Amino acid sequence: MGDMKLSEIKIMLKNPKDGFLGFVSFVIDDSLFIGNVAIYQSANRQEGFRLVFPEKKSAVGSEVFKIVFPISEKAYQAIVEAVVEKFREVSGPILAMSEKNRNSGEEARNERQGERDTR
Repeated sequence: MGDMKLSEIKIMLKNPKDGFLGFVSFVIDDSLFIGNVAIYQSANRQEGFRLVFPEKKSAVGSEVFKIVFPISEKAYQAIVEAVVEKFREVSGPILAMSEKNRNSGEEARNERQGERDTR
């Protein structure tokens, strides 16, 4: 099997909260539709994003069933790269606003901490 081809990448932006940015759906090799993949900002990853693939919790107990997910790091990276490229294409102003809000929140926390330290 050759390189995986992603197409029909659709980004559904949501109000950024706690790193959550929205959802993505895409088609792999013109054969398999994958939907409801969550997009999060992540300072821990090189590309600045991480994807969370769909899961289902059992009605009884706390068992979690993974619905769909890449089984290799190479497949995950190929999906992330394609999604990040499309995400940046459609979310430029929103992503910039999210970064600004996050930085403003950190600055406000630092200012409040400084005020407490001087009392």
